[in-house]
Amino acid sequence: MTPDDFLKLDIEKESSAIMKISISQHGCETLEKIKKYAGESIGVNTASMYQPMRLILTSMIDTFEFI
Repeated sequence: MTPDDFLKLDIEKESSAIMKISISQHGCETLEKIKKYAGESIGVNTASMYQPMRLILTSMIDTFEFI
């Protein structure tokens, strides 16, 4: 995901998913922090690393959802 993806994050929509994935350890507050810092601290600066990082993050999320 790019910083723009995190900045566009719909906290209300995603909060139930993150609550389930994290076994209620994270929710709206965590997503608000992610969104707050996304503009300056999240993302991959080189275009060559974007696709591999996206694949890794997507795989991690899929794994958490499966668990």
